[in-house]
Amino acid sequence: MISGRSVSIAVGVAAVLVGLFVVFGGQGQGQKGRGPAAGNPMPVFAAPLALSSLVGDVNISDTACQVVKDKRAFVSCPAVARRSLAIGFVAADDPACARVSSALQSLQLKRPEVQSVVVGIRGDRKSLARLAAATPGVEVVWDRDGALTNRYSIAVCPTVVFVRRGGTVAGSAIGNGIDQSQELASKADALLRLR
Repeated sequence: MISGRSVSIAVGVAAVLVGLFVVFGGQGQGQKGRGPAAGNPMPVFAAPLALSSLVGDVNISDTACQVVKDKRAFVSCPAVARRSLAIGFVAADDPACARVSSALQSLQLKRPEVQSVVVGIRGDRKSLARLAAATPGVEVVWDRDGALTNRYSIAVCPTVVFVRRGGTVAGSAIGNGIDQSQELASKADALLRLR
């Protein structure tokens, strides 16, 4: 006979396995929490902007590119059709991690052929709105339910994923140092072959 404790243990083990599966690339696209592998197509998405009134979760399906143009949302497909993209995954409630948004703003000013977008992986919408107001010109979106973060296999804050014009992942930069403008620009130059 199975006891209640056995069922609880089995449920706990299953939850841990599911969590590991999600964090370490459940889509098969990630490299153990380091973002999608270089050379793969970027996972497309549409996400509500932090400064908008749009309510809803991130659309990460193949239909994300069919989202009607809405000034309250960021859609990845038209962005990579025009230029390269630097996607910064940050926690607005962690000052050390959130600093990468300023480096992304600087990158966008120095390298106009690269558009920057910040994905808020933690923190409430008000924190993200403050971050957006502090970095004009950089789109800041809200990943309220963590779906985009999981789809991109992000486990370290901050992480910046670089995508070439056309939608192919060029690579990722993670952790300390990428919150510095020059370091991030060097990574972008190397991965996107800008200079």
